[in-house]
Amino acid sequence: MASILCSVATRGRYHSTLPMVINATANQTKLPDKLIIFDDNDAPEDMRNNFIYQHLFSILNYKGIKWEWLFADKKGQHHIHQMANAMGYDWVWRVDDDAIPEPNVLKELSVWIDKDVGAIGGSILTLPVNPDTSKVTGKIGLYAFRYKTIFSPKFKKFNIKNNTITQNQSNTQANNKPTSIKQTSKKTGK
Repeated sequence: MASILCSVATRGRYHSTLPMVINATANQTKLPDKLIIFDDNDAPEDMRNNFIYQHLFSILNYKGIKWEWLFADKKGQHHIHQMANAMGYDWVWRVDDDAIPEPNVLKELSVWIDKDVGAIGGSILTLPVNPDTSKVTGKIGLYAFRYKTIFSPKFKKFNIKNNTITQNQSNTQANNKPTSIKQTSKKTGK
């Protein structure tokens, strides 16, 4: 089985998204062999004294995930990626300090590990940080429909039109009718 290092380069996110990234890493259905936080902050802090991080580190320890906090040389992500690549792991899973992975991401990515594969990547869905809630409709998935095309975990392409997600013709059911998922109203369920 291939060894996997989870590498997170961080700068300026101690008290925003970094704790969520660490928590999401600890809650993967396939755990990495090690998590390394590369701290590239101008004024680094010892997060072992922070209550939230103490809790996160105890979760990593409990789940058997080795972890390390390295103070980087402030040369940027390129140098951090080179450091991670040279640490002796078969694969490096790079996670941005503001991208919170779903629980099955590492498991789904690792399915593609093969001796003939050099890199594997996933998609990142960026939701609005400050959505305008003054015109809330009560419909489920309101912000998901801002995107023109999405991909399912099985790499089937879907198109979005008129608040309906439709599978491409090449991935249709036997009766040649595309499958679809429509938004539903919170109140009526229709």
